[in-house]
Amino acid sequence: MAGLYIHIPFCKSRCIYCDFYSTISQTSRALFIEALLKELELKKTFIESIPIETIYFGGGTPSLLTINELRLIMDKLRSLYDSLFKLTEVTLEANPDDLSLAYLKQLYEIGFNRISMGVQSFIDSELLFLGRRHTATQVTESVELARKAGFSNISLDLIYGLPQSSFKQLTYSVQQLCALGVEHISAYALTYEGNTPLVNKASRGEITIKSDENVATEYQFIVESLAGKGYYHYEISNFAQNGFEAKHNSSYWHRVPYIGFGPSAHSFICPTQHIRYKGVSFLPMQEARFANVANLKSYIAMLSQNQLPIGFSEALTNIDRYNEIVMLGLRTKAGIDLMYFEQQMGKEQLQTLLSKATPFIRQQILCCNNNTLYPTDKGMFLIDGVIAELFI
Repeated sequence: MAGLYIHIPFCKSRCIYCDFYSTISQTSRALFIEALLKELELKKTFIESIPIETIYFGGGTPSLLTINELRLIMDKLRSLYDSLFKLTEVTLEANPDDLSLAYLKQLYEIGFNRISMGVQSFIDSELLFLGRRHTATQVTESVELARKAGFSNISLDLIYGLPQSSFKQLTYSVQQLCALGVEHISAYALTYEGNTPLVNKASRGEITIKSDENVATEYQFIVESLAGKGYYHYEISNFAQNGFEAKHNSSYWHRVPYIGFGPSAHSFICPTQHIRYKGVSFLPMQEARFANVANLKSYIAMLSQNQLPIGFSEALTNIDRYNEIVMLGLRTKAGIDLMYFEQQMGKEQLQTLLSKATPFIRQQILCCNNNTLYPTDKGMFLIDGVIAELFI
């Protein structure tokens, strides 16, 4: 199976923590849509025979696009890839304040069956601090509208570790989140990345970054609270009711091929033919990663010349593959299938992995059972540091 990712780079405003590529200017929307449709055509050969199971519209803020703009993209996808479609999940990321009942009904009619909303908090003062446009009330209203429109697969995001947030406030947000009964929840620790307003506030001493111990306590509370409401903790930051794990995001963790479209979008392929661009040639069956330029103006200009908008590419070495299988596998509760690992990397590398993992198994941070290496409940919050120690 394979997945398609569509990056919509437009936002009405920037959240203070966001390090993803986006722009608040809307002047190039028509040119962007035209360029995106061209990119869909040019990359058709990248997946020629693999069934496509998922499509994910991320951003940015995809819900800023009109239904007509989204329909154009979906119609183009169907015209190019219909013979490969085995679609089970088509997701649109959305801001709660963008969603009306009419808009949601039309989304459902043109093929979207999953909505992912960036909620982040149910405290209005926290939403204001984060730079979010919606209110807590609008979250509840949007979930109700999505249900009326026919959506039975809704995901909500929560951010914890906020510098000005008390444990009581987090408890309230988690309670409100659980009360909505959505099928999927993502919970992310606030991260201080790049040259974001959040980092600048911290460097000026305007906010105090929470200690790792406090963030860990909040994380454990979220894990236990969601487990008590029937959510399975299947990946470090993701929780789902039975059968509602995010299929598209799971493809990243399981190293399923995916193709990205739009500025800054990433792709992972295992070509069945030679693919050449910018002086790089990927041999048949050679795993490769590449990313589009993270600049809307350059993206549009390159595609206007029928040129793929690639800004970065690499063929994966055996060391890359080893580290990637370890990193992605141990982010999930399913862990690493050691038989698969041996098939991919050989017995010698399997012994290397098990040797490096032994101290963490003794500390009950990792568990090795039934030919699987996976993080324990204790190990999930610590896993990033563990993964770094297992790398070669």
